[in-house]
Amino acid sequence: VRITNCAIDVGDDNVAVKSGVVDAANPGADSSGISIVGCAFGHGHGVSIGSETVGGVRDVLVAESAFEETQFGVRIKTNREVGGPISHIVYRNLTMRDVGQPIAIAGYYPRIPSTDEPQPITSTTPVISDVQICTLEATGARTAGYVVGLPERSIVGVALRNVTIATEVGLLIRDAALTAGATTISPSRGAAYVLGSNGTVAEVDTPTGGCDGCARCFCARLMN
Repeated sequence: VRITNCAIDVGDDNVAVKSGVVDAANPGADSSGISIVGCAFGHGHGVSIGSETVGGVRDVLVAESAFEETQFGVRIKTNREVGGPISHIVYRNLTMRDVGQPIAIAGYYPRIPSTDEPQPITSTTPVISDVQICTLEATGARTAGYVVGLPERSIVGVALRNVTIATEVGLLIRDAALTAGATTISPSRGAAYVLGSNGTVAEVDTPTGGCDGCARCFCARLMN
């Protein structure tokens, strides 16, 4: 699926990628190979994955696009009832102006509780991994956003590369492991990273000018 050079201003998800059922006759028939490139997004909830991801979502590229006055920018939303595997997601070369929360990734929907207890892992427990956010510039954000996993299954492999966010409040990280290279989050108050339980950020060296290893990953194929 390719969505290219579109202007989308809708009041809800500007684009939603879902995978609501497991197709028993076609194992591995997930939502995959999706590129969203060269688009302009106005009022809405950003480019969203979920909330239904039971069948799996992988190999999604969002690139060379602009967000203006959307509620979210980068968004992955799911929960314990409708979750599934989400991996190999790349957001690249994005600009955001007056976006409420530029980064919003969570194993909860519609609300993130302030505290939670681990639950048994089931077939619909979300599995979020391998998310690259490369060369993103955001100004006028209310908060940088959040990366919040479940206490029984953390989010792993989220990487920020060449990300700059001017915001009122920093990025919340809870039950999630994040790496950041050449990244500056500048809140008007508080810390750049707000660490909750089991939330970690590792600073890494990253060459400027692009995402780490992007020429070797699936998004290079989706751009062609």
